[in-house]
Amino acid sequence: MIDRDEILKKAMELHQAGRLDQAEALYRRFLEERSDHPEAWHLLALVVGRKGRHEEAAAFIERSIALGRPPRPQAYQDLGLAWLALDRVADAIRAWEQALSLKPDDVETLNNLGVAFRRLGHLEPAAECFRRAAEINPDDPRTLSHLAAILRETGEPGRAAALAERVLAGRPDDPAAHLNLGNIHLDLGDPGRAAVHLNQALRLNPGLAEAHNSLGVALAELGRGPEAEPCYQAALKINPGLAGAWFNLGNLLIEQNRLAEAETHYRRAVAIKPDYSEACAAWFKVLQKTCDWRSLSEVGARLDDLTGRELSAGVRTGEMPFIAVTRDEDPARHLAVARSWGAYYARRAKALDIAFSFDRRPARRGPIVLGYLSSDFHNHATAHLLSGLFSLHDRRRFTVQVYSYGPDDGSVYRRRISRDCDLFVDIAAMSDLEAARLIHERQVDILVDLKGHTRGGRLGIPALRPAPVQVHYLGYPGALGADFIDYLLADAVVTPPEHASFYTEKLVLLPGCYQINDHRQPVSPRPFRRSDFGLPEAAFVFCSFNQSYKIHPNVFQSWTRILQEVPGGVLWLLGDSPAAAAGLRREAGNRGLDPGRLIFASRLPKAEHLARLKLADLALDTSPINGHTTTSDALWAGTPVVACLGRHFAGRVSASLLAACGLPDMIAGSPEEYESLAVKLARDPAALGSIKSRLAQNKHSQALFDTPRFVLGLERAYERMWELFVSGHGPESWTVAEE
Repeated sequence: MIDRDEILKKAMELHQAGRLDQAEALYRRFLEERSDHPEAWHLLALVVGRKGRHEEAAAFIERSIALGRPPRPQAYQDLGLAWLALDRVADAIRAWEQALSLKPDDVETLNNLGVAFRRLGHLEPAAECFRRAAEINPDDPRTLSHLAAILRETGEPGRAAALAERVLAGRPDDPAAHLNLGNIHLDLGDPGRAAVHLNQALRLNPGLAEAHNSLGVALAELGRGPEAEPCYQAALKINPGLAGAWFNLGNLLIEQNRLAEAETHYRRAVAIKPDYSEACAAWFKVLQKTCDWRSLSEVGARLDDLTGRELSAGVRTGEMPFIAVTRDEDPARHLAVARSWGAYYARRAKALDIAFSFDRRPARRGPIVLGYLSSDFHNHATAHLLSGLFSLHDRRRFTVQVYSYGPDDGSVYRRRISRDCDLFVDIAAMSDLEAARLIHERQVDILVDLKGHTRGGRLGIPALRPAPVQVHYLGYPGALGADFIDYLLADAVVTPPEHASFYTEKLVLLPGCYQINDHRQPVSPRPFRRSDFGLPEAAFVFCSFNQSYKIHPNVFQSWTRILQEVPGGVLWLLGDSPAAAAGLRREAGNRGLDPGRLIFASRLPKAEHLARLKLADLALDTSPINGHTTTSDALWAGTPVVACLGRHFAGRVSASLLAACGLPDMIAGSPEEYESLAVKLARDPAALGSIKSRLAQNKHSQALFDTPRFVLGLERAYERMWELFVSGHGPESWTVAEE
């Protein structure tokens, strides 16, 4: 007969050999006679834990701890692992804190405790655990990797990169180390270097779902979208529960205008990870774009909650600032969201530990060097507005440089801008740091960022402060919330004095209107007829060619009421999204309006689009975010616009344009006035005809389309900015006088 000690010894041998079923049977047999043996209970717990029975494992370890005297730190360590496997993170933390009280210098426990804190989103205590572990063992790769990840999450990618490089130096064939460093380079705005490490991670371990996902992000940022999609698909094949891959694939589908598929992916990401604020924000945006308002309030409320929590925690919000601007008219909330992003870019720049010097600039003689920075120097609304600017700058006083990180589409806009500036540089393949160094080397005095917080923007470049004076203009309608941007070029309508507290930038108010327009923009001579676009010849044609995300349920309700007051009238809309067209037709029917009174137009080349706009009788603006280029296009084509004055920058743009075109009477003060004015003009052909005649005259006499006049005011603003810098004064707000 085998004695009890032999049974335990044999069970331990089987355990060590991986023969778990037999080991478990012998441990249980031993404990039938020695139920007071703490080590046997602990060993049995390890066996059942390896077999995935974590509830039993935790119970057995707790029994071991109750029997063991003195208490053993390893028992608490293993209890924490069991609780973590059951996703009982708080219980795991309590177990590991008890283990540390017994053995304070245990690196393994510190690492595990840090992982648990991080899983709960408690980054500071997590970082403290990893720092303590690093002090005890400075060369422990697991500790360094965890600490690098925490520094990355808390906005210190530069320090994170240094730690990750240390890990990789000691473990050059570790795929996890390459993955970590690749992700850090993504955070540093260097997708090219990121792709190198991510590809190496996949060569070493093709089964790393996160590496496939991150490689897709890097390729997308490098403009290689078609190569990114298979990466996301590969990640999801390996791990269907990887929420980030669903989110990133949704982003790629948005670029391809596959909106319904993108919405499904965003919804899936949020289902997997309910606190995934970036995916929730993207889900809200695609509901806006498809005019699917059935769940808009529910998703919006969820996003409000997530954004509120993130703002309270002092972290960057998942809700992008531009989405915040489109959702409501609360400029204080918009600023708070923008500040969280501005602080993120500032931290990322600080981590690179680069400080550009401008000591010699004030003494340098010669023209002021302007640098315009954007991804939109191609067939894009921003280029449509800006095209006339560059040739009009006075070369005796200014040198004009353009830094482009967008596509070269070979369009007339790209060719014209390239021709009209003194230096055109394609920086698309450069990292943020490389681009900033080049801008500094080219001695740009005033850097004008034209993107801000809009899609594709690279605020990581101005965050490095490559120019002594940095300006925010045109692309983003609101505050950037960034201390590295000195000025916002605006006007007294979009940023009245009482709104100054909602901006981090100093406000420079241009005369007339802040928005530049091209006074030479061609209009096609094609003699379009209404029948070419399915418009009834005798109908009163309202139009709104704004993108679908700007059509808020409230403004659509106003349009419905207007059409109900104008029998036979139709509403002509942009129809490049079948999903949005279907959504709007559905909403019209729900409001008792014949969906057939909505007519959708496909996109045309710009000159032809301007020509067809003449077929409309009256344009209806959107709110809470207005048409920008869309409104000036209608006015340039000779079609009057009815607008409602909003409560934030994006909702006051059309009012600014109309005032600068001598049509202040087309600006309503409320939705009720907006509806009343539109109906009045539709019913009174003489009144509408008078407005059209005034618009035709004002196009050539008022400020809005006087590009040379606008450029003179803009140059006076630049000269004043430069004078303040040269004299050693900080940025100031002021109004540029009309000459």
